[in-house]
Amino acid sequence: MNILSRMFKKDKKEKNLTLQEKWELDLKASQDPNYKVKTGEIQCYKCLNRIKTNTLKCSKYDIIPKEIIQDKIECKYRFVEKEV
Repeated sequence: MNILSRMFKKDKKEKNLTLQEKWELDLKASQDPNYKVKTGEIQCYKCLNRIKTNTLKCSKYDIIPKEIIQDKIECKYRFVEKEV
């Protein structure tokens, strides 16, 4: 059972994990040779359509779809100023 399934399990018998328990689960997961960490910025981070005060909204979408945030699809409205 991974950390997300434990954290979001709807079973009433499951207790909420303490921060220490979450760290222990993360440590165990990171020691697994098949463990792959995906880090980095979402594609919206440097987009000029992004509303700076709310990272989940932009001028093209009211609320950015989760597929774009999770990087499953590329945003068709993404506009990034070219670096010089």
